[in-house]
Amino acid sequence: MGTGDKRTAAVLYPTVGGGVTYAYGSTSMAHPQLEAAGFTNVFAESKERVFEVTLEELLGRNPDVLILLYSDGDPKAVEQAVTSLPGTEKLKAVASGNVLPQLFNFTEPPSPLSVDGLEKIVTRFQAPA
Repeated sequence: MGTGDKRTAAVLYPTVGGGVTYAYGSTSMAHPQLEAAGFTNVFAESKERVFEVTLEELLGRNPDVLILLYSDGDPKAVEQAVTSLPGTEKLKAVASGNVLPQLFNFTEPPSPLSVDGLEKIVTRFQAPA
């Protein structure tokens, strides 16, 4: 696999119950975490740490993997906050079941927990050898 063949990923913070979905750009801890796991961040060109993202923009970037950050509550509800949106079934990540809800503090802010979060990402999405 050449570098152009890297799988793509997006780290999102969805609002459960409807509302804004946030994405993480290149100045967030999510960016080096994705790179270390072998992914290309589909929002890498954004210099913002976190910003609002529309479903249309997400569909246009069509990541292979979605990592959904949340602070508390049911991880299934967090996943459904994204996967129940009209059109998300067209996302490669949703269609292939490559969606990982992860507690926010496993990614942000940078801390020893970020290493644990990286391990969770690698374990969940390891490419078969």
